[in-house]
Amino acid sequence: MAKYKIPLLPKIKGYLYFLVVGIGAFVLSPIYGFFFCHAFRDGIKFNGVASFFFHPIFKLFGIKLVVEGEENIPKGKGFVVIANHQSFLDINAVYAGVCPSAFIAKEELWKIPVFGWLLSRTGSIPIHRGASRTNTKIGALLKQRIDQGFSYTIFPEGKRSEDGVLLPFKNGIFHMAKEFHFDLVPVTIINAGKIFPKQGVALFPGELKVVIHKPVTQDEYGALSLETFRENVRNTIASALPQKTEAKEA
Repeated sequence: MAKYKIPLLPKIKGYLYFLVVGIGAFVLSPIYGFFFCHAFRDGIKFNGVASFFFHPIFKLFGIKLVVEGEENIPKGKGFVVIANHQSFLDINAVYAGVCPSAFIAKEELWKIPVFGWLLSRTGSIPIHRGASRTNTKIGALLKQRIDQGFSYTIFPEGKRSEDGVLLPFKNGIFHMAKEFHFDLVPVTIINAGKIFPKQGVALFPGELKVVIHKPVTQDEYGALSLETFRENVRNTIASALPQKTEAKEA
């Protein structure tokens, strides 16, 4: 099948979007981060700047952010967002539509100049490849940070979906939740893959919708099997997706 040729204007918009986000991440964020992380020792407030950053950026590039279920965001406590993954925009959508967020990410990202420093200041946690003993401590560290007020975002599909259809979920975050007892907030992100596709660099203006579902607490999932717990969360996220992009069988 012939490869789809991306029109020039969306390509230009895509590269410009990367440029603007890059300037924010590598120029503005370090300045802001140094002030709050060193002067006020407030990493959570540092995360919050990204939430304000993306609102005007979305407007500039013709992305209309629509958020449903804001009343479901837990107040005054940390939690873990569980979201579907289609696009580079997904992280931006969580920042702008849900909450300031830290991440669990591969350790190689910490080796990038400036960016690695930023990740540490946000409370993000590295995963070490081939170091299973080190990774067993992630759950306890995650719980500690959540108790301090940090929130995290996890994409349990493990990779971006090629066609927007929800992929099977991996078990990791659900194992951690059952062991360390923290709240999960399922979130469905709609149209991110159409606005900023996985293939190539391009941006097509449109509506980016974020649906925030009710939190899933330890009282609700504690007695469930791991598989039932995982699939319940996955089905909740799938329930808000357009019919053609509902979940594949796990």
